[in-house]
Amino acid sequence: MVSKNKIQWAKIGVISAAVLSAGCAEYEVRKLHDMTPQGSSFSKALADEYKGFSTHEIRARYDDPDAAHFAMKGQDAAAGLGEKVMPETLADWALPTTTMPEFKKSRARLVSALKCNGRDKAPVLSAKAQSNYDQWIEQAEERWETQCINSARLDFYENLRKVEEVICPLDTAPQFHVHFKLGSHALDAKALKTLEEAIAAATHNCHCKVFLTGRTDAVASRAFNLDLSKRRADSVKTELLAKAIADHRIIARGFGEVPGSPQYSRKNRHVEIIIH
Repeated sequence: MVSKNKIQWAKIGVISAAVLSAGCAEYEVRKLHDMTPQGSSFSKALADEYKGFSTHEIRARYDDPDAAHFAMKGQDAAAGLGEKVMPETLADWALPTTTMPEFKKSRARLVSALKCNGRDKAPVLSAKAQSNYDQWIEQAEERWETQCINSARLDFYENLRKVEEVICPLDTAPQFHVHFKLGSHALDAKALKTLEEAIAAATHNCHCKVFLTGRTDAVASRAFNLDLSKRRADSVKTELLAKAIADHRIIARGFGEVPGSPQYSRKNRHVEIIIH
C-alpha cells in the first residue's frame, strides 16, 4: 500500500513504525466493535458500514493500515460525529490518473447529496453510498482486484441513485409557471414574484436539477415561437444564476408553441419550472 497522510495516529499517541502493526489495527477494529453507536440514524448506519469494512480489511485482506484507518472513521461515526466524517479525499490516495475525473465528479455528487438532506431523509442508503465510495477508492489504489473495484463502483452508483430518488422525488417535485406578455421574454413583476418562490424551493432542494421548459401560444410562425420559447427559458435561467443557483443544476429548453394552443393564450406563454 502506498503511504498516505490520512491516519490520525495522534488519537492514540503513537507516531512510529508500530502504527502500521497488526496489533494496532486489531486494537482499532476491536474498539469500534465494542462501541455502542450514538447520535443520528446516519451516524449509526455509517458506524455499522465502517465496522463491516474495517473488519473485512483486517480479517480477509490482512490490510492492517486501511483496516485501522476505516475503523477510526467508524469510531468517529459511532461517537455521534457521522456528519463530520466525510468521504475520502482524493489527494490522500495514489490513484490511476485516468480514473481521477470520475472519482472527482462522483465525490462532488455524493457530497452534494449528503449535505442536501441525504443524511436526514435517507440515512442508511447515504451511509452505504459513502462506504461504497471509500471502498471503491481503496480498491482502485491497490489496482489488482478488478472484480472488487467494479463491484464497489456499481454499488456506489446504485445506492447514490436511490438516495437521489428519495431527496429529489419526481412525484412530489416542486413546480412553477412563469408567465410572459405577448411576444416577450422579459420578466415582469409578477413573473419575478413567482421566481422568488421557485428560487427558494431550488435552494432548499439543493441537490436537485432545475428543469426549465419554455413555451408559447400559437401567435406568429413556428420558427419564431421556437426561438421565443428558448429566449424565455434563458431569461429565467439568467435570473436563477443571478440568485446563486449553480449552472450545472439548470437545464433550460425551448419547445415552441404548446400543441393545439389557441392564439393569444396567456396560460401557454410561460416557462415551466420543475425541481427534481
